[in-house]
Amino acid sequence: MCGQLGYSGTKPFDFEKIKLLILWNSLERGEDATGLYSPLNGHRKSLLKGSTVVSNDEFKLIPDTILMAHVRAKTIGLNTIENTHPFKRGDWYLQHNGTLKNHWDLLHKYELSSMDYSVDSDSICGRSEEHTSELQSRQY
Repeated sequence: MCGQLGYSGTKPFDFEKIKLLILWNSLERGEDATGLYSPLNGHRKSLLKGSTVVSNDEFKLIPDTILMAHVRAKTIGLNTIENTHPFKRGDWYLQHNGTLKNHWDLLHKYELSSMDYSVDSDSICGRSEEHTSELQSRQY
């Protein structure tokens, strides 16, 4: 099962604590890929396990007030950069833990292309983004 962490605060996160949490999640949860997002650090993805990423001397994060981090234990979809969490669709960033057993049914129901959404979690992000766009386009 994947490992996730998130931070949202009025003060920036502690870099060493974040490294430790990514390391722990990688050892206990997922070792297939690592990804993170924060406004100051951007959207980063790697096919290396989190323990390898954070032990690299070049791994740096600018302390920020928002952070999403994810270590993947793949279930659906190949182990590729595109399938690494968090996903970005429009203004949405999403990471997910677990498996959607009806992933293909959801793609069909919401007319999402299986070519664009090869991972169950990404389909949630894509549908959220499309639904938001639909709501914004409605005239009240």
